Amino acid sequence: MYENEAEIGEALEAYRNNSANANNVFLTTKLASGDHGDYDHVAESLRISLNNLRVKELDLWLMHSPRGSRVVETYSAMCRLSTEGAGVKSIGVSNFGVGQLEGLRKAGLPTPAVR
Repeated sequence: MYENEAEIGEALEAYRNNSANANNVFLTTKLASGDHGDYDHVAESLRISLNNLRVKELDLWLMHSPRGSRVVETYSAMCRLSTEGAGVKSIGVSNFGVGQLEGLRKAGLPTPAVR
């Protein structure tokens, strides 16, 4: 969304190559509203983010906003990717209100790590 993942990936790579504390970075990125969708679409968005950031795993992946369509389907895909070991330690949401969080709960999905 901010179109800066490639630049952050470049900076992280330089930091990892020049710092003994390279593992002390907590990396978070967001799934943009325009990337909501079915499992395959969400998985491709994750793959692109990981590639841009030059990492194999994110510490935290957030759904940026409930304004994109298919919120429950998208969050469900994010949960599945997280449990499959696809490169995400934890998932959360951003800019969600009580109603949107309640919708995820009613759909039987896990509570976001960050909300």
